[in-house]
Amino acid sequence: MKNYTSKQIEEDFKYLKKQLAGIHSNPFLNISKEELNNNLGNLALKSENIDEPVFYFELMKIFS
Repeated sequence: MKNYTSKQIEEDFKYLKKQLAGIHSNPFLNISKEELNNNLGNLALKSENIDEPVFYFELMKIFS
């Protein structure tokens, strides 16, 4: 995916999770914290091997 490494995406996901916990009243209503961490970690790892539309589609599936 473009010029981002999986490490950079992991850092972005860490920021996302921190912000999510701070602004959402119940961010783990439909997904456990562990499942969210696992899903985002897996997506970060495979991000270098998929194109951008697939990445965003997979990200939307995690948060839907």
